[in-house]
Formats: sequence, structure tokens, C-alpha cells
Amino acid sequence: MKETNSVATATTMTSLEIAEVTGKRHRDVLRAIRNMEPAWVKVRGRKFALTFISSEIPNGATRKDPVYELTKTESLYIATKFNDEARARNRPIIPPISCRLSCNYLMSC
Repeated sequence: MKETNSVATATTMTSLEIAEVTGKRHRDVLRAIRNMEPAWVKVRGRKFALTFISSEIPNGATRKDPVYELTKTESLYIATKFNDEARARNRPIIPPISCRLSCNYLMSC
């Protein structure tokens, strides 16, 4: 986490940290983020923040690796893909049927 050690109050999380927390390989998390990004853009109107971290490799050269820097909401959206129980605890995005059938909801579509 960035800015603080507490998960509850952190403002951002990297794709590396999501990989660590979920026990997945970073390349799998990156692939999942890339696959989920079009839906996020469609609903939220913006892409995830992509940055690069530099690391020194054994031959002395520097390698740049892609890392996503995600807000708390974005992190939860991505991380729950790897945890069915956490996804089941989240509130549904689709309104209950009684709301969808109301005149106001149908008019707003």
C-alpha cells in the first residue's frame, strides 16, 4: 500500500501488491487488469493508471516493468476477480427487481 500501512485507509494499491495479497503471479494480475479495463472505461470513463518501475538486473542493466497504480475502488474491482468469497460479499451493482420495474428506473435507461 502507498501512504500508509493500514489497508483500510490506504489511497492506492499497485498491481504488484494485489498479486502478493491474492497469491497470484504479477503477469496474471496484469493480464486480468488489461482484460477488465474496457468494461471499466465504459462505465467510469477512464483507464487504469499505468506506470513503470525500474529494477536492476544481474548484468547491471536496468529493466522497466509495468505496474498499475489503482485507487481503492479500482483495487477492489480487480482483486475480487481472484477471490470468489470477497466478490460474493460485495453489494450487487444491478438494482433489485422492484427498482428496475419502477417507472423512474425505466425512464432513466
